[in-house]
Amino acid sequence: MTIVLPPELLSLKNVHLDTIRGRLVESISPLSERALGTRYIFLCFTNRCGSNYLSEAIASNGVLNRAGEFFNGDTIADNARDVGLKDFGEFFNYLVGHMSKSGYLVSKIAATHLVILVTTGVLDKILERTQFIILQRCDKLGQAISLSIADQTTQWSTALPTALPDDQLAFKRDQLRRLIVGLAREYHLLDLFFGLNGIVPLLLSYENLISNADLVLAQISRFLGVDLHLEPSRINVARQTRAVNAEWREQYLAYRGV
Repeated sequence: MTIVLPPELLSLKNVHLDTIRGRLVESISPLSERALGTRYIFLCFTNRCGSNYLSEAIASNGVLNRAGEFFNGDTIADNARDVGLKDFGEFFNYLVGHMSKSGYLVSKIAATHLVILVTTGVLDKILERTQFIILQRCDKLGQAISLSIADQTTQWSTALPTALPDDQLAFKRDQLRRLIVGLAREYHLLDLFFGLNGIVPLLLSYENLISNADLVLAQISRFLGVDLHLEPSRINVARQTRAVNAEWREQYLAYRGV
């Protein structure tokens, strides 16, 4: 099967692909026997959709690895430089060798990461051993507010310190609207990619994950055919919603103009 990339996704600015253009994608080394024998779970995410919590929940009973953004351009480039990897194929083999667990590799991927996996030819080679999960936040306004706050504080999870106290945060209506539009576009691009390629992912919602993580994890376990269960003591992140989130929501909704 040849994977189709929607033109809308190809035309999207892709800082990850731009970072590794040149020697890392000019020629691709063959995948190792271990890489070809591994099963892949890709958690498709947008920023502030709860993917860090989901990654820890999936890994909490120790069967699977904790998913990370392994396909960020700077991550690939840094590993290539530090370890002496000559192309994306060698990076992928290195990633599988160091991060896979129980015969699986769980990774977080955004729409732009999919472009790297397709253009390098790697996804074609592993597709039959790959399953996709989409984590979607139904409340796009809440997600945009969380994203705006994290952008200002640089606190992308509760495990990180904040660079700015709440009373110094700036409410930006126009930015929130742009973020909502951008998030909707990212989800659309994911849906388009899967639809054009006849791939049926497991669709999960942030809201269900927060309200009943045990039930969602059981659903994931059935989908993957892997014995997973939640170990709360091994979860190191928590929700970051606080008073400022509710205040900004009220401010935004006080004026309904677009």
